[in-house]
Amino acid sequence: MAIVAPTPIAALPPVPVLSDISTFSARTDVFINALPNFRTEQNNLASNVYNNAVSIASDASGFATAASGSATSA
Repeated sequence: MAIVAPTPIAALPPVPVLSDISTFSARTDVFINALPNFRTEQNNLASNVYNNAVSIASDASGFATAASGSATSA
């Protein structure tokens, strides 16, 4: 199975900063509302990495078996 490149994760919006009280509330709303999508993207990335690792482990196991069989028959 071929390795699948992960989809890039979108950047989070600017973080609210208490020292900038004039934008704090608005930035907080935007930042908090971006977190569910961020979580989904993180889960998708984790799934992609896991599936790639399983694929490579499977390929490696097959290659090891084939190499062992070749060494035995040589």
